[in-house]
Amino acid sequence: MLDSIPTHLFTDIKKLMIQLRQAQRVKVPLKISISGTSGSGKSYSALLMARGMASSWDKVCVIDTENGSADLYSHLGNYNVISLDAPFTPDKYIEAIRAAEEAKMEVIVIDSVTHVWSGKGGLLEYQSSIGGRYQDWAKTTPLYQKWLGAILQSPCDIIATIRKKTHYDISTENGKMKVEKKGMDDQIRDGFEYEVTIALTLNQNNMTELALVKDRTGLFKKDGQDFVITQATGEMLKNWKDGGVIDHTRVKEQIFAEMERLGATPTSKEAAMTITKAFTGLTLTEKNYDDILAKLRTLKTAIKQPINDTEKVDAIKAKLAAKVRTKAQPVSVNA
Repeated sequence: MLDSIPTHLFTDIKKLMIQLRQAQRVKVPLKISISGTSGSGKSYSALLMARGMASSWDKVCVIDTENGSADLYSHLGNYNVISLDAPFTPDKYIEAIRAAEEAKMEVIVIDSVTHVWSGKGGLLEYQSSIGGRYQDWAKTTPLYQKWLGAILQSPCDIIATIRKKTHYDISTENGKMKVEKKGMDDQIRDGFEYEVTIALTLNQNNMTELALVKDRTGLFKKDGQDFVITQATGEMLKNWKDGGVIDHTRVKEQIFAEMERLGATPTSKEAAMTITKAFTGLTLTEKNYDDILAKLRTLKTAIKQPINDTEKVDAIKAKLAAKVRTKAQPVSVNA
């Protein structure tokens, strides 16, 4: 019977058996969304939560697309701000996230993600500009996925605020058009709430109720009981995250993916160590994984063909256009 199984399938089964392990909660960065209408307190709530999750205010960075609203709460503490102006392209957001990572921020507040979707120069406008047809989503969706990947793969905890708008259902009844109010919709692509660890919704009383769509932590009640987001909420989330096991394998995979992106695919452990040292100045050890990943992500692709020869590492390094920033400071990322 075994003889009838194709060799390549047998190899795949063997790989699955090698990877068999007990389930355990690993320590991974939290991704949280806070949605609400205008004036519901999204920015303020996100900042309080961020402070509770970070070791200090100067380890919090706000990516501000809301016309400087982040500076309105500067009395809370000396957090950092990156201001984004239109056009709100996915690449601008990604560049801002990378800048915050490079500055070794612990928590990033994106206030808000709505602009990358429906803002000027956002994805809806881009899709319309290339024809507005259904098939044009084939070019638009990869841009969204790239933007989403930058959030989900970031080593930082990220809190994303989302604007809400009234949703109307239009139908025809007895030959007349009928418009009915059907609640509130998040102004972001459908399904975003499924990508995050926790999805919270703010009501108009500046209170929050848990969105039943998502809570992977099990920390929040799902009985509709309202509560106010405070710094203690962030501290509770941080304690939950810190209770997980550090997942070195996941970070190592991301490091090797960045090397491949740079065109420096290592062929051995020794090659990986040499390439890491050349690009980042750090030794490839578990305690350096996060710093190595952050530095690699700041580098721009400079090599067209994969380079496996470790003797060419210095040549690769010399061709890299980007320099690693070392000082955290407010940055404006605009076209």
